[in-house]
Amino acid sequence: MIDCFAYCTKKILHVVIKRIYILYLFILSLSQSIYSQTIQVRGIISSEKGQVINGATILANDKIVAISDFNGYFSFQTGYQDTILLNIRHIGYAAFDYTVIPQKGKSFYNLKITLKDVTVELSEIMIESKAVYVFDKKDWIILDYLVYDSTIVVLSKEFKDIFLYTFEYSGKLISKEKLSYPYKSLYISCLGGLHLIGKEQCQEFEIEDGDIYFNDIYQTDKFYNFIKPCCLVYKNTPVFKDFLNHNQKAVYYYFDDSKTNQHKIFIVFNELNSRSVNKVYNRIISLYYYSISHPQMSDISYDFDKENIIEAGDWDGDLMKLAISDSLFDMISNFINIESKPVNTHLDIIEDKLFLFDFSNNRILNLGLDGKIISNVKINNNKCKRQNIVKDVSNDKVYLVCNEQSIFKLNYQTGETDLVFSIPEEYLFPKRIKINSGDLFFINYDYAKYSYNQLVKTKLIKTEH
Repeated sequence: MIDCFAYCTKKILHVVIKRIYILYLFILSLSQSIYSQTIQVRGIISSEKGQVINGATILANDKIVAISDFNGYFSFQTGYQDTILLNIRHIGYAAFDYTVIPQKGKSFYNLKITLKDVTVELSEIMIESKAVYVFDKKDWIILDYLVYDSTIVVLSKEFKDIFLYTFEYSGKLISKEKLSYPYKSLYISCLGGLHLIGKEQCQEFEIEDGDIYFNDIYQTDKFYNFIKPCCLVYKNTPVFKDFLNHNQKAVYYYFDDSKTNQHKIFIVFNELNSRSVNKVYNRIISLYYYSISHPQMSDISYDFDKENIIEAGDWDGDLMKLAISDSLFDMISNFINIESKPVNTHLDIIEDKLFLFDFSNNRILNLGLDGKIISNVKINNNKCKRQNIVKDVSNDKVYLVCNEQSIFKLNYQTGETDLVFSIPEEYLFPKRIKINSGDLFFINYDYAKYSYNQLVKTKLIKTEH
């Protein structure tokens, strides 16, 4: 009798455990389906007068995802996220913010957006000098450029070839070199060295009287580990900058004379973003573990090994090595390009003083090398959602670039801003804005002919009506 009772109890427990396991797999499969969900956001943008708006910019989580067409229509697809923060803007209209909260099982979101007309403050600014293309050449893609002393250095792509040019300030050609490696960008080190940056290798070069002289080739790891972290030299002391907490903490520091002891100057921390970023990071790790443990219920690519590289101790922290499925690839790409965007902070020397522009906390700090805060002022510009600092390389004037369209003169001692220029509407999405001797430079993309771009130059002169 006892044996029968024990046997029946064992069978019942077996059935219960089996059903619990099936329920567990079902819940995990629902979680997986949510992660892999792709949604489409579409809508029509119009004015208060009912006129459709062509050329409005649609940003999702600070990344441009669409431009409204001649009928005011836009559409884009994205992977499942907790929230999608939309920002719609067009010159002459107030920026419009909208939050899309994805719901399980819903794949389409239709929006009807009305932009309010605004009296554009920029109308008080007259362009004294017409914006012009610096170069006559039109059959190239400018990858990057530098305004170096009185020389303009251009890295360009022409068909399948990569070239490095030097031009006079007027745009007249000085020298041209065809490169044997597909470099992507240019960089000036804290010591003033010029560098070509590529995916796997970099090269240092010099400019003398406009002529190009190539120096050592080195691995890209050296650039990111030793050259890029040095952001400036203050009173003969190199100051370095590193990012921690998935780029949500910026640490400025220097080394003592022994070159071994590190001394922190200041830490900029975006606590709110850090919590959100850590949440997404943990979700990626969890999905990776689940995908490895349940390959039959996930979309793991046949190209990837099914071994858990984290548990095996073979993982170096590179998230892309965990992208073993389309779902993980989408999540990791979004994390790298949007979620873990570095905290917005810039350190510079102005009139022999050290100033930290901390846009995460909307402040300007005058610091000592010991980290002592000499002054702390608020940046008085509430209209600016996306902002960065551009310093005139020929003097100590500092400018605030607001939303990629407006240029403000910034008083780094009081935090006051003064609008000095608005980039004309026809120059949509200006990139790599630089200022030299009162001249504004930027790369203009013609989105009707996306394959080519141009370098534009104009004067930064404000004249009141």
